[in-house]
Amino acid sequence: MDEKLLQEMIDKITKGKEFNENQIDEIQEGFENGLSMEQIQFYADSKFDCEYMHQIRLGFENDLTMEQVQVFAKPEFSKMQMEQLRWGFQNGLTIEQVQLYANPKLKSKQMQEIRFGFKSGLTMEQVQMYAKLEFDARHDNNQMWEIRKGFENGLTMRQVQMYADPKYRAGYCSPTVKHHIGDNQMEEIRKGLEHGLTMRQVQMYTDFKFNCYQMNTIRKGIEEGLSMKQVQVYADIDFDFLQMEQIKKGFEEGLSTKHIQMYANPKFNGNQMEEIRLGFKHGLTMEQIQVYAKPKFSFEKMLEMREEMESHLSEITMYYKGELGEFNYSENDFTILQDKDGKEYLHYNDEIGNTILNLPKGITSTRHMFDGCYLPDDFKFGDFDTSEVTDMSSMFENCSIPDEFTFGNGFDTRNVKDMSCMFNGCSMPEDFVFNDKFVINDDCIVENMFDDSTKYFEGLFPSEEPNLETDEEEI
Repeated sequence: MDEKLLQEMIDKITKGKEFNENQIDEIQEGFENGLSMEQIQFYADSKFDCEYMHQIRLGFENDLTMEQVQVFAKPEFSKMQMEQLRWGFQNGLTIEQVQLYANPKLKSKQMQEIRFGFKSGLTMEQVQMYAKLEFDARHDNNQMWEIRKGFENGLTMRQVQMYADPKYRAGYCSPTVKHHIGDNQMEEIRKGLEHGLTMRQVQMYTDFKFNCYQMNTIRKGIEEGLSMKQVQVYADIDFDFLQMEQIKKGFEEGLSTKHIQMYANPKFNGNQMEEIRLGFKHGLTMEQIQVYAKPKFSFEKMLEMREEMESHLSEITMYYKGELGEFNYSENDFTILQDKDGKEYLHYNDEIGNTILNLPKGITSTRHMFDGCYLPDDFKFGDFDTSEVTDMSSMFENCSIPDEFTFGNGFDTRNVKDMSCMFNGCSMPEDFVFNDKFVINDDCIVENMFDDSTKYFEGLFPSEEPNLETDEEEI
């Protein structure tokens, strides 16, 4: 444009008005960039400072209509608010969509989240869920972001409603934070729903009083397969997340509710709980742990007492009373475990290397006893009396049996009702021999007793040979 003509046009626009140098620069840039006289006259108003003029000019230069520009060309909007409204139109949003956040009471960050929602394809109903003044949108408290993210990740309206409440915090979550500052509760609820938890499961930790780390520990427990009943033990506002974590670990390690209840007490801090849990994990008895499981002892003192007891573990004979019976046993031989159904069983402690093994009196079940064990070549049964045993299921499953192995005189199977999977997956010597007391009752369950052969059944039935034709393929 001719410099003389340009100056004449600027003079015409500014005649009778007071503009500073920066405002005049915006007017000049408008002419130089090809804006019409009508467009420039629209923002060449002394009520607009140069930054306001700049936003309006950019709107016209990006081909926005007069109607669109009029939505944000208002002095009640800040420069940053005007920018969010302008970008909305430039992103292809409709006037109706932009007007949803064309509210000077909304912060520019809130406007941005609303704009991003429409830009990502959310419906008006979904965006309206969070396009509210009460939902904040700052870098450290982004409630709007969490709600928007939930919709974008496929959550339903009903699911998002579980956490679309301004009472929930949505900021950076740190375990060292006190008084819930920067806490992100919304994220934990959202992640639970996104990871496939049911609404009922998520409701276990939607209490506003839980901080994000407490929520996280409850959520992780459910996601990792703990039952609702187990999670309920620690989903208590009286426990901090460190205490919750120790209770959760106890269940994951197979401790019974009875054992965990020994330390699931808010009077114990997380470190004290850990010492009690480790005691059970390392084989101490309830009676031993009760000696140091007292709130008056610091966790350092608990550690000292626990390690002292564990150093003599092989010398200790423990008393057991439970579903297996009532007897004394040595941790050097056995460990009492629980299967996935919570049923207790004795398991041979092959890490110790003890080669002469005795069976406690009164035992009626030897299920899973040697499951997965490698029996040493010099392994021998001592006073291993199984005359009262009725369940030998999976007893030697996936076990490696040495060539010279014998059951001993006390191994009696005449009362056994279940031998299913007893030797399934077991590495057995080719010429393996059973003793005279190893018999199979006619009504005994023998499904998958041996891995892939029925040859071992020969001579094991006291009466007639069983009909194995239907089970031969499975056995």
